[in-house]
This record gives sequence, structure tokens and C-alpha cells, in this order.
Amino acid sequence: MKATQELTIVSDTPPGRQRPNFLQFLGRFDGGAVVDRLTSELEEIVAAQEQVAQDHGVQASTGELVITVKFKRKKGTYDVTIDSKSKKPKAPTSAEVMWATETNNLVPENPRQQKFGFTEIVRPRGSDA
Repeated sequence: MKATQELTIVSDTPPGRQRPNFLQFLGRFDGGAVVDRLTSELEEIVAAQEQVAQDHGVQASTGELVITVKFKRKKGTYDVTIDSKSKKPKAPTSAEVMWATETNNLVPENPRQQKFGFTEIVRPRGSDA
């Protein structure tokens, strides 16, 4: 039978005072540089998504910002590291249908399909004929 142990969390925040929240926790690192870096990464992701929408007309795109906080306890102290990884959307790639020739080249027209000798007739403007 497996014994379970319950962990009790005790706050060292004095009564009447609000305990620090996670954003305040992040803000303590490197004089606020971590929050500034994360904010910049967020702005870059959104800017990239807007650029993809503007340049390619893509209204749905995906970006990602992953924040990793690691805690390493040793002899009553904690080493805390904060890392982040961002993924910006990529411009859509274009695809074209092509056919293989007998010599193993790719061409934009089906080489096995019969071609018709159509001629385009351009009628001058204002002409009723």
C-alpha cells in the first residue's frame, strides 16, 4: 500500500497584506528585464501575424509564447530560471500542380493532354460586330 503525504502551503504574508502574485514574481527578475523581454516577444508574434494577414490575406494564423519557470532547490535556497520560446506564424507556401514528362522533368501543362489550336480574337472597343 502506498502512503500519501499531504503538503500544506503556509503563506508568510502578514495578515491584511496582499501576497505577491505571479506577475510581481516575474517582475523581480533582472530588474524587470524578463517582463520587458516577454512583452517584446508578445509584440513580435502579434506583428508577425498582422504582417501575414496583410501580405497574404490569411485571416487565421497561429503564434505561440511558451514561458518556462524552473525551480532548483539546494540547501534551503532556490535557483529560479525563466526561459521563453516563441513561434511566429510563417507565410503560407504556394503549391502548383505540375506533370512529369517522359524525360523526368516537371512542367505546368499535362504533356499527355491534347492541345487545341485556339486563337484569341480581340474585338476593338465600341465595335458591335
